[in-house]
Amino acid sequence: MEALPRLGRLGIPLLIGGERRRLFRYEDIETLALLHRRFIMDRGYDAVVGIARGGLYLACMVAQSTDLPLRVAYYDRRSRHVHLPSSFATRRVLLVEDVAGKGNTLLDVAAKLHTRGIAADIMVVCSDDLSRIVPDIGVRLSPGERHWFPWERAQAGPTDAQRQASAMDLDCPYWRTAFDLDGVFVADLPKRDYFRSLEVTLQRRDQLAPLARPPQWRDGDWIVSGRLTTDEARTRRWLHRHGITPGKLLLRPDQQEPPSTFKARMLCTHRIVEFFESDLAQAVTIAKDPAVVVWHYRSARRMPRRIQDAPPSPRQPCHHLSNPSIRS
Repeated sequence: MEALPRLGRLGIPLLIGGERRRLFRYEDIETLALLHRRFIMDRGYDAVVGIARGGLYLACMVAQSTDLPLRVAYYDRRSRHVHLPSSFATRRVLLVEDVAGKGNTLLDVAAKLHTRGIAADIMVVCSDDLSRIVPDIGVRLSPGERHWFPWERAQAGPTDAQRQASAMDLDCPYWRTAFDLDGVFVADLPKRDYFRSLEVTLQRRDQLAPLARPPQWRDGDWIVSGRLTTDEARTRRWLHRHGITPGKLLLRPDQQEPPSTFKARMLCTHRIVEFFESDLAQAVTIAKDPAVVVWHYRSARRMPRRIQDAPPSPRQPCHHLSNPSIRS
Protein backbone atom coordinates (compact mmCIF):
# COMPACT_ATOMS: atom_id res chain seq x y z
CA MET A 1 0.00 0.00 0.00
CA GLU A 2 1.22 3.49 -0.81
CA ALA A 3 2.60 5.72 1.91
CA LEU A 4 -0.17 7.38 3.89
CA PRO A 5 -0.28 11.11 4.66
CA ARG A 6 1.38 12.09 7.93
CA LEU A 7 -1.34 12.66 10.52
CA GLY A 8 0.52 14.79 13.02
CA ARG A 9 -1.27 15.00 16.36
CA LEU A 10 -4.98 15.10 15.68
CA GLY A 11 -7.24 15.52 18.69
CA ILE A 12 -6.81 17.07 22.13
CA PRO A 13 -5.03 15.10 24.87
CA LEU A 14 -6.90 15.17 28.19
CA LEU A 15 -6.58 13.63 31.62
CA ILE A 16 -9.98 12.32 32.73
CA GLY A 17 -10.37 10.48 36.01
CA GLY A 18 -6.64 9.75 36.04
CA GLU A 19 -6.76 8.23 32.55
CA ARG A 20 -5.13 9.67 29.43
CA ARG A 21 -7.74 10.29 26.75
CA ARG A 22 -7.64 11.95 23.33
CA LEU A 23 -10.70 13.98 22.39
CA PHE A 24 -11.39 13.87 18.66
CA ARG A 25 -13.62 16.81 17.79
CA TYR A 26 -15.79 16.89 14.69
CA GLU A 27 -13.27 19.12 12.96
CA ASP A 28 -10.50 16.59 13.72
CA ILE A 29 -12.53 13.84 12.08
CA GLU A 30 -13.18 16.01 9.04
CA THR A 31 -9.45 16.77 8.85
CA LEU A 32 -8.70 13.05 8.90
CA ALA A 33 -11.06 12.50 5.96
CA LEU A 34 -9.65 15.39 3.94
CA LEU A 35 -6.03 14.38 4.57
CA HIS A 36 -6.72 10.98 3.00
CA ARG A 37 -9.08 12.16 0.27
CA ARG A 38 -6.71 11.75 -2.69
CA PHE A 39 -5.27 8.53 -1.34
CA ILE A 40 -8.76 6.99 -1.02
CA MET A 41 -9.78 8.15 -4.50
CA ASP A 42 -6.70 6.47 -5.98
CA ARG A 43 -7.46 3.12 -4.33
CA GLY A 44 -10.39 2.30 -6.62
CA TYR A 45 -13.07 1.62 -4.02
CA ASP A 46 -16.62 1.03 -5.22
CA ALA A 47 -18.20 2.52 -2.09
CA VAL A 48 -17.72 3.71 1.46
CA VAL A 49 -19.43 1.53 4.08
CA GLY A 50 -20.10 3.25 7.41
CA ILE A 51 -21.00 1.21 10.48
CA ALA A 52 -23.95 2.76 12.30
CA ARG A 53 -23.79 4.73 14.47
CA GLY A 54 -20.21 5.51 15.40
CA GLY A 55 -18.72 5.20 11.94
CA LEU A 56 -21.28 7.31 10.10
CA TYR A 57 -19.79 10.76 10.68
CA LEU A 58 -16.37 9.83 9.28
CA ALA A 59 -17.99 7.76 6.51
CA CYS A 60 -20.14 10.72 5.43
CA MET A 61 -17.09 13.01 5.37
CA VAL A 62 -15.14 10.50 3.26
CA ALA A 63 -18.01 9.83 0.84
CA GLN A 64 -18.75 13.53 0.42
CA SER A 65 -15.13 14.50 -0.24
CA THR A 66 -14.39 11.59 -2.62
CA ASP A 67 -17.77 11.41 -4.40
CA LEU A 68 -18.01 7.70 -3.57
CA PRO A 69 -21.39 6.07 -2.87
CA LEU A 70 -22.21 5.75 0.82
CA ARG A 71 -23.60 2.50 2.20
CA VAL A 72 -24.58 1.74 5.78
CA ALA A 73 -23.96 -1.45 7.73
CA TYR A 74 -26.00 -2.06 10.88
CA TYR A 75 -24.57 -4.06 13.75
CA ASP A 76 -26.35 -5.42 16.83
CA ARG A 77 -23.84 -5.82 19.64
CA ARG A 78 -26.13 -8.12 21.62
CA SER A 79 -26.70 -10.69 18.89
CA ARG A 80 -23.61 -9.80 16.80
CA HIS A 81 -25.93 -9.71 13.79
CA VAL A 82 -24.77 -7.71 10.76
CA HIS A 83 -27.33 -6.25 8.37
CA LEU A 84 -26.26 -5.11 4.92
CA PRO A 85 -28.52 -3.73 2.18
CA SER A 86 -29.71 -6.49 -0.15
CA SER A 87 -28.62 -4.47 -3.20
CA PHE A 88 -25.01 -4.42 -2.07
CA ALA A 89 -23.42 -5.02 -5.48
CA THR A 90 -19.80 -4.03 -4.93
CA ARG A 91 -16.45 -5.79 -4.95
CA ARG A 92 -14.15 -3.50 -3.00
CA VAL A 93 -15.12 -1.06 -0.27
CA LEU A 94 -13.65 1.14 2.42
CA LEU A 95 -15.17 0.01 5.72
CA VAL A 96 -15.38 2.90 8.19
CA GLU A 97 -15.81 2.81 11.99
CA ASP A 98 -15.01 5.29 14.75
CA VAL A 99 -12.49 3.09 16.58
CA ALA A 100 -10.76 -0.24 16.17
CA GLY A 101 -11.40 -1.43 19.72
CA LYS A 102 -11.30 -4.66 21.65
CA GLY A 103 -14.82 -5.66 20.59
CA ASN A 104 -16.16 -7.64 17.66
CA THR A 105 -17.80 -4.98 15.48
CA LEU A 106 -15.16 -4.58 12.78
CA LEU A 107 -14.33 -8.28 12.72
CA ASP A 108 -17.97 -9.32 12.32
CA VAL A 109 -18.84 -6.72 9.66
CA ALA A 110 -15.68 -7.47 7.66
CA ALA A 111 -16.48 -11.19 7.84
CA LYS A 112 -20.03 -10.55 6.59
CA LEU A 113 -18.68 -8.55 3.65
CA HIS A 114 -16.25 -11.37 2.88
CA THR A 115 -19.10 -13.90 2.66
CA ARG A 116 -20.54 -11.75 -0.13
CA GLY A 117 -17.25 -11.67 -1.96
CA ILE A 118 -16.52 -8.06 -1.00
CA ALA A 119 -12.96 -7.07 -0.11
CA ALA A 120 -12.69 -4.34 2.53
CA ASP A 121 -9.94 -2.02 3.66
CA ILE A 122 -10.57 -0.47 7.06
CA MET A 123 -10.50 3.18 8.07
CA VAL A 124 -11.07 4.36 11.63
CA VAL A 125 -10.61 7.59 13.50
CA CYS A 126 -8.19 5.82 15.84
CA SER A 127 -6.93 2.57 17.28
CA ASP A 128 -5.04 1.79 20.48
CA ASP A 129 -2.99 -0.94 22.12
CA LEU A 130 -6.16 -2.93 22.91
CA SER A 131 -7.34 -3.05 19.30
CA ARG A 132 -8.08 -6.51 17.94
CA ILE A 133 -7.58 -5.40 14.35
CA VAL A 134 -4.97 -3.21 12.65
CA PRO A 135 -6.75 -0.67 10.40
CA ASP A 136 -5.39 0.50 7.08
CA ILE A 137 -6.07 4.17 7.85
CA GLY A 138 -6.40 5.91 11.20
CA VAL A 139 -4.64 7.58 14.10
CA ARG A 140 -2.62 5.26 16.32
CA LEU A 141 -2.90 6.31 19.95
CA SER A 142 0.06 6.20 22.30
CA PRO A 143 0.36 3.15 24.60
CA GLY A 144 -2.14 3.49 27.44
CA GLU A 145 -4.01 6.35 25.75
CA ARG A 146 -7.73 5.96 25.07
CA HIS A 147 -10.12 7.74 22.71
CA TRP A 148 -13.11 9.97 23.36
CA PHE A 149 -15.63 11.09 20.73
CA PRO A 150 -18.34 13.78 20.92
CA TRP A 151 -21.07 11.14 20.57
CA GLU A 152 -19.74 9.29 23.64
CA ARG A 153 -20.62 12.03 26.11
CA ALA A 154 -22.91 9.68 28.05
CA GLN A 155 -19.95 7.38 28.68
CA ALA A 156 -17.93 10.06 30.47
CA GLY A 157 -18.51 9.05 34.08
CA PRO A 158 -16.83 10.83 37.00
CA THR A 159 -14.48 7.93 37.68
CA ASP A 160 -12.65 5.33 35.65
CA ALA A 161 -14.82 2.54 37.06
CA GLN A 162 -18.09 4.32 36.28
CA ARG A 163 -16.97 5.26 32.79
CA GLN A 164 -15.82 1.72 32.02
CA ALA A 165 -19.11 0.35 33.34
CA SER A 166 -21.17 2.72 31.21
CA ALA A 167 -19.09 1.96 28.12
CA MET A 168 -19.99 -1.71 28.49
CA ASP A 169 -23.61 -1.04 29.46
CA LEU A 170 -25.67 -1.62 26.33
CA ASP A 171 -28.65 0.08 28.00
CA CYS A 172 -26.72 3.26 28.82
CA PRO A 173 -28.81 6.20 27.50
CA TYR A 174 -27.26 7.72 24.43
CA TRP A 175 -28.49 11.22 25.28
CA ARG A 176 -29.98 12.49 28.54
CA THR A 177 -31.24 16.08 28.79
CA ALA A 178 -31.87 18.17 31.91
CA PHE A 179 -33.16 21.68 32.58
CA ASP A 180 -32.76 24.33 35.22
CA LEU A 181 -36.03 25.20 36.97
CA ASP A 182 -36.10 28.85 38.02
CA GLY A 183 -35.77 31.12 35.02
CA VAL A 184 -36.79 28.30 32.66
CA PHE A 185 -40.18 27.05 33.87
CA VAL A 186 -40.97 29.79 36.37
CA ALA A 187 -39.81 33.38 36.79
CA ASP A 188 -36.65 33.72 38.86
CA LEU A 189 -37.37 36.03 41.80
CA PRO A 190 -34.62 38.43 42.96
CA LYS A 191 -32.25 36.95 45.53
CA ARG A 192 -32.69 39.97 47.78
CA ASP A 193 -36.37 39.05 48.27
CA TYR A 194 -35.37 35.72 49.80
CA PHE A 195 -33.01 37.45 52.23
CA ARG A 196 -35.63 40.02 53.26
CA SER A 197 -38.44 37.57 53.92
CA LEU A 198 -37.81 33.94 53.02
CA GLU A 199 -41.22 32.44 53.77
CA VAL A 200 -43.16 35.28 52.15
CA THR A 201 -41.03 34.99 49.00
CA LEU A 202 -41.42 31.20 48.89
CA GLN A 203 -45.19 31.56 49.16
CA ARG A 204 -45.17 34.15 46.39
CA ARG A 205 -43.06 31.84 44.23
CA ASP A 206 -45.55 29.02 44.81
CA GLN A 207 -48.31 31.18 43.33
CA LEU A 208 -46.42 32.12 40.17
CA ALA A 209 -47.83 30.93 36.87
CA PRO A 210 -45.47 28.84 34.74
CA LEU A 211 -43.56 30.34 31.87
CA ALA A 212 -44.03 28.94 28.39
CA ARG A 213 -42.25 25.60 28.32
CA PRO A 214 -39.01 25.42 26.36
CA PRO A 215 -39.60 23.95 22.89
CA GLN A 216 -36.81 21.47 23.64
CA TRP A 217 -38.57 20.06 26.74
CA ARG A 218 -40.10 16.60 26.68
CA ASP A 219 -41.88 14.91 29.57
CA GLY A 220 -39.36 12.62 31.22
CA ASP A 221 -36.43 15.01 30.86
CA TRP A 222 -34.73 15.77 34.17
CA ILE A 223 -34.72 18.96 36.23
CA VAL A 224 -31.54 19.92 38.10
CA SER A 225 -32.09 22.97 40.28
CA GLY A 226 -30.18 25.03 42.79
CA ARG A 227 -33.22 24.93 45.08
CA LEU A 228 -32.67 23.18 48.39
CA THR A 229 -34.05 19.75 49.25
CA THR A 230 -36.02 21.43 52.06
CA ASP A 231 -38.15 22.91 49.24
CA GLU A 232 -38.71 19.57 47.52
CA ALA A 233 -42.29 18.98 48.65
CA ARG A 234 -43.55 22.41 47.61
CA THR A 235 -41.54 22.23 44.37
CA ARG A 236 -43.13 18.90 43.46
CA ARG A 237 -46.59 20.28 44.25
CA TRP A 238 -45.99 23.24 41.93
CA LEU A 239 -44.73 20.99 39.13
CA HIS A 240 -47.68 18.61 39.52
CA ARG A 241 -50.18 21.46 39.59
CA HIS A 242 -48.91 22.72 36.24
CA GLY A 243 -48.50 19.34 34.56
CA ILE A 244 -44.69 19.34 34.39
CA THR A 245 -43.44 15.77 34.80
CA PRO A 246 -39.65 15.44 35.01
CA GLY A 247 -38.08 12.01 34.92
CA LYS A 248 -36.09 13.02 37.99
CA LEU A 249 -35.86 16.13 40.17
CA LEU A 250 -32.43 16.85 41.67
CA LEU A 251 -32.12 19.57 44.34
CA ARG A 252 -29.20 20.84 46.44
CA PRO A 253 -28.77 19.17 49.84
CA ASP A 254 -27.50 22.36 51.51
CA GLN A 255 -26.25 25.89 50.89
CA GLN A 256 -22.58 25.02 51.34
CA GLU A 257 -22.21 23.96 47.72
CA PRO A 258 -22.68 26.70 45.10
CA PRO A 259 -25.55 26.04 42.66
CA SER A 260 -23.28 25.80 39.61
CA THR A 261 -20.97 23.30 41.34
CA PHE A 262 -23.92 21.19 42.46
CA LYS A 263 -25.43 21.16 38.98
CA ALA A 264 -22.11 20.26 37.36
CA ARG A 265 -21.63 17.43 39.85
CA MET A 266 -25.12 16.06 39.18
CA LEU A 267 -24.67 16.23 35.41
CA CYS A 268 -21.40 14.33 35.71
CA THR A 269 -22.66 11.75 38.22
CA HIS A 270 -25.82 10.92 36.26
CA ARG A 271 -24.20 11.14 32.81
CA ILE A 272 -26.47 13.96 31.68
CA VAL A 273 -25.03 15.24 28.41
CA GLU A 274 -27.22 18.28 27.67
CA PHE A 275 -28.30 21.02 30.08
CA PHE A 276 -30.40 24.18 29.70
CA GLU A 277 -29.38 26.84 32.24
CA SER A 278 -31.05 30.23 32.74
CA ASP A 279 -28.13 31.94 34.51
CA LEU A 280 -25.32 32.89 32.12
CA ALA A 281 -22.55 32.83 34.73
CA GLN A 282 -23.59 29.37 35.89
CA ALA A 283 -23.85 28.16 32.29
CA VAL A 284 -20.28 29.27 31.58
CA THR A 285 -19.02 27.46 34.69
CA ILE A 286 -20.85 24.23 33.87
CA ALA A 287 -19.64 24.33 30.25
CA LYS A 288 -16.06 23.81 31.45
CA ASP A 289 -16.94 20.13 31.48
CA PRO A 290 -16.39 18.98 27.86
CA ALA A 291 -18.78 16.06 28.39
CA VAL A 292 -21.81 18.36 28.64
CA VAL A 293 -23.52 20.44 25.96
CA VAL A 294 -24.66 23.56 27.83
CA TRP A 295 -27.28 26.00 26.56
CA HIS A 296 -28.01 29.43 28.01
CA TYR A 297 -31.80 29.62 27.94
CA ARG A 298 -33.68 32.90 28.19
CA SER A 299 -37.43 32.45 28.57
CA ALA A 300 -38.15 35.79 26.89
CA ARG A 301 -36.55 34.62 23.65
CA ARG A 302 -37.12 30.85 23.98
CA MET A 303 -34.12 30.34 21.72
CA PRO A 304 -31.13 28.88 23.57
CA ARG A 305 -27.55 29.87 22.87
CA ARG A 306 -24.89 27.22 23.17
CA ILE A 307 -22.02 28.00 25.51
CA GLN A 308 -18.85 27.04 23.70
CA ASP A 309 -16.10 26.67 26.25
CA ALA A 310 -12.48 26.67 25.15
CA PRO A 311 -10.98 23.15 25.10
CA PRO A 312 -9.02 22.22 28.23
CA SER A 313 -5.26 22.58 28.00
CA PRO A 314 -3.43 19.42 26.92
CA ARG A 315 -2.75 16.96 29.72
CA GLN A 316 -4.80 19.03 32.15
CA PRO A 317 -7.62 17.38 34.13
CA CYS A 318 -11.11 18.05 32.83
CA HIS A 319 -12.95 20.38 35.17
CA HIS A 320 -15.58 18.11 36.68
CA LEU A 321 -14.49 14.66 35.62
CA SER A 322 -11.34 14.45 37.69
CA ASN A 323 -11.80 16.86 40.59
CA PRO A 324 -12.29 14.66 43.68
CA SER A 325 -13.74 17.54 45.69
CA ILE A 326 -16.96 17.51 43.68
CA ARG A 327 -17.50 13.81 43.15
CA SER A 328 -20.55 12.29 44.75
